[in-house]
Amino acid sequence: KMVAEVAEVTISQDGEKAGEAWTSWIPYISILGLVVCAPMQLILLNLTLRAMPVQYAVPLYQSLLMIATMTTSGLFFKEFSDEAWACKQDTCGLYPSLFGAGVLIALVGLIGLSRRADGK
Repeated sequence: KMVAEVAEVTISQDGEKAGEAWTSWIPYISILGLVVCAPMQLILLNLTLRAMPVQYAVPLYQSLLMIATMTTSGLFFKEFSDEAWACKQDTCGLYPSLFGAGVLIALVGLIGLSRRADGK
């Protein structure tokens, strides 16, 4: 999503926003992070697959990837801000509860798949 937003601002015909994204340090750090982290992620995944059975390594990898993605995207796009989680009429606490339940269901599903693949 960040790449799409940077591209949109870059190619925007709006006079005040045209090329504005590339004047900040954020896109450059993001690209550097991608270049460094993508190969490292593959190296660590291969090391994990060598050290553990696949039925444990892949669900572990997927769980950690899901948690890391939710955390970084939530922080980057300010999804965890007070405004996003604020109580609105009768929905106080509903969105955080549903979010937590969704994360828990996904993690329990991954654990179930890894146990099923192990034959337990």
